[in-house]
Amino acid sequence: MVWSVGVEDAGAEQVEASSAVHLPLGCLILLVVPFDASGAVLQGQAGARGVADPASRQAAHNVVNSRFGRLGILVNNAGVVHVTDIADETLDTWNLPLSINLTGALLGLQTMLPLLRKGTRSAVVDTSSIFGPSGAPGYAAYAASKAGLSA
Repeated sequence: MVWSVGVEDAGAEQVEASSAVHLPLGCLILLVVPFDASGAVLQGQAGARGVADPASRQAAHNVVNSRFGRLGILVNNAGVVHVTDIADETLDTWNLPLSINLTGALLGLQTMLPLLRKGTRSAVVDTSSIFGPSGAPGYAAYAASKAGLSA
C-alpha cells in the first residue's frame, strides 16, 4: 500500500530517484510509502496501518521536508474494504476502514499542511468511492469511511 505526495517543480535529480508521473500543470507526483518512527519502510498490513499512524505520517513529513522543503499536492489514496453483513460486523473490522480510509486522510492533511502552505498552488485530493453517498449491502464500514471523506 502506498500513499502519494507531490512536489512542485521537482528537478531531474528527484525524477531519477523516484517513481514519478508528470502532470500537465508541471507538477511531479512522488509515491511515498509509510515509514515507522525510525524511517524504515512499512510493508503489507503494517504499511496499510501506517497511514493511520501519527508517527508514520510525521516520518513521511520529515523525509519530504528534508528533501524538498515544500509540498505541492497531497493525494490521500489509501483504502481498505471489508465486506460483511452488518449483523456480523465486529468492532475491529468496523474500525479498520475508518482508521485507514478516514483518519489516515485527516492525519495526512494535518502533518503535511505546513509543507503544503509553503507551496505556490498547493492542492489536496481525497479519493472517495461511489459507495460513500450510496452504500451497498456488506459495505457499511467502507461506505461510512468514504462518505466521511466526501463530507
